[in-house]
Amino acid sequence: MRKFSFTLIAILMSIIGFTSCSQEDEQYLTASEAKASNKVSVEEAKENVIDFVNNIYKNNTRAFAKNISIANVKPVSVKNGTRAGASINTDTLFYIVNFSDSCGFAIASANKNETPILALVENGNYDYNETDSLNPGFEAFMDAMVEHEMNGLQHYTVMPRDNFGEGGGSSSDYIPNKFEVMSPLLKTKWGQTFPYNTYCPGKYTGCVVTAVSQICSFLEAPTNIRYQYNSEFGQASMNWTKINKECQLSVPLWSEDTKEQIARMMRFWGVTFEANYNSNSTSVNTDDAVKKMRNGFGFNVSGLSDYNIDDVIKDLKNGNKIILMRGNGRYYHVAFVVRKYVDGHAWVVDGYIDQVKNSKRSKYVHCNWGWDGNKNGYFLSDVLNAEEAPVYGDNIASSTRSNNYKYKLKTATFTK
Repeated sequence: MRKFSFTLIAILMSIIGFTSCSQEDEQYLTASEAKASNKVSVEEAKENVIDFVNNIYKNNTRAFAKNISIANVKPVSVKNGTRAGASINTDTLFYIVNFSDSCGFAIASANKNETPILALVENGNYDYNETDSLNPGFEAFMDAMVEHEMNGLQHYTVMPRDNFGEGGGSSSDYIPNKFEVMSPLLKTKWGQTFPYNTYCPGKYTGCVVTAVSQICSFLEAPTNIRYQYNSEFGQASMNWTKINKECQLSVPLWSEDTKEQIARMMRFWGVTFEANYNSNSTSVNTDDAVKKMRNGFGFNVSGLSDYNIDDVIKDLKNGNKIILMRGNGRYYHVAFVVRKYVDGHAWVVDGYIDQVKNSKRSKYVHCNWGWDGNKNGYFLSDVLNAEEAPVYGDNIASSTRSNNYKYKLKTATFTK
């Protein structure tokens, strides 16, 4: 019995010793090493962008039907990521990859744990330090992206050295690679100022009015419009074939008839939606606008519902559907009971990318922001639909804006 006890103890000690040695052999990266290993270099960012664009070429999308070469790469760090100059540290959040000849730009993550490409814009170049006050939708996305990437830096995964960079997971998690892209449905790249505001009493047509008008160009409806507001009267017969053909050209090349019809339609919807025109903005209730289009004019449009990327892609795949999207920049409590949402914006979603690479899925929506084609492109859905941040207090100033349009992000689907 005594001999058996010593034998059992020896076996147990050998097991403990083996386990201890195994734990010592499995070395983990330190926090600083993990960050360094997760860092995407400039060259890697370029490769990620080129790979992404090449996949779009293979799908023959007209959004990027041009030769692309990289002009410059500009890193954006935590320090300048807030645009406030607050010195936190200098970790690179993402890269702005500008294409030559102002043929667009990409935004590439600097963190290997995040999706490599965050956005791809089809025209112009970009400098993060220059804010675009006339394109609140794009600026909201950029602010949301800073928050998204900073969160990624703060929640990186510390992995064993031997496993780091191997992708992890099991064979059962494998998903075949794919790159599915839908080109933008809209031929229009309309805005809110001249010539669109010709008959409007304010400087801007309003984001809802411009978004709805662009959707009408896809639906090719209505064919005749007529409105009256006090002593003001207007009407037009819409030649949609001609409008869609000419609107692929720059505005100076449009015929006077096309300009007239579009401007009349913008005012028509402004009157119909009871737009509130101010010196620096024009506001419309999006929910009321959708209801009026359905009930008053017979448009086949769903009610506004919570944004769901899978539903959006499913609808767009039909080829005869297009999406109106809206969101609010912030909310505050009224008497600590009711939420009041303000700082709203609306735009059109008319295409998508559904990508699977290395068993990781990334989904993008093509946004037409309604600012003369300025910064239209594909944007990562995970950033666009960020989680809500803390609520503002009751004493918030009306001019204060939140980081992005992540409150009450909703969509309505129009069917042709």
